[in-house]
Amino acid sequence: LLLILILAVAAYAIQSGIESRARVYEILFWMLIVPLILLLWIAASDTTPEYLGSFLEASVSDMVWGGTRVFHYLTPVFLILFFPAYVRKDAVKKMTAAVLAALWMAVIVFAVFYLILIGSFGDRAMAHMQYPALTLMSNIHLRGSFLKRLDAFLLAIWFFTLFALINVFLFYAEQLIAAIAGLMTKTSSAGTEDSAKAKKNASEISGHERRTGCKIYGKSRNKVWTTAVAVGLVFVVAECFCYGSFAEWFESYTAYV
Repeated sequence: LLLILILAVAAYAIQSGIESRARVYEILFWMLIVPLILLLWIAASDTTPEYLGSFLEASVSDMVWGGTRVFHYLTPVFLILFFPAYVRKDAVKKMTAAVLAALWMAVIVFAVFYLILIGSFGDRAMAHMQYPALTLMSNIHLRGSFLKRLDAFLLAIWFFTLFALINVFLFYAEQLIAAIAGLMTKTSSAGTEDSAKAKKNASEISGHERRTGCKIYGKSRNKVWTTAVAVGLVFVVAECFCYGSFAEWFESYTAYV
């Protein structure tokens, strides 16, 4: 039900012409990262330094291999493949620097969170927990009665992040479906005057995108049916990952990318 609601809101945003990639993250980033840092700061105060011994004694190769696998699985690295088409040529260096900064930011957050979890539960206890982060937050009690459920607060942060991520997925999925449909239409009507006009308009639009690095949004270009197909595909893929055995395939795919 939550996935359907998030998909519906994201589809409405795309159909309304709202920029559903950078702007969403630009708005949500500081609203999410500041509370997350505060939660980690509070949780770090209750850690037991002795529990970190297992982390310090582990071999570097095992830590790097395990950490890389987790990072690949939790990070949609394959979205990098879509970035260059929407960036001006003179801004490629800025894009590369921004992507590297984002990746290192994610690595640091994962590492800090992992260390805090190890310091709070130990490696043996954490190995048997399904959601150790929520367990950690549910065990933290602040003074007074202002905020009693920090685990719910962490869930709220994750749902906002999930909404922003699904926005990105829907944006690229809708654009790909529209491009495939447009290519099929152009192929079937090749040689006609309408096709020539369509190609001219497409070249003008692509030239605008190259100059400005921006897509043109709105209901005229984002057809309802392409968004509906994208929503259906995203929902089916999410259900397959939830109830199927696609995790290993997805991990191998992201590692290949």
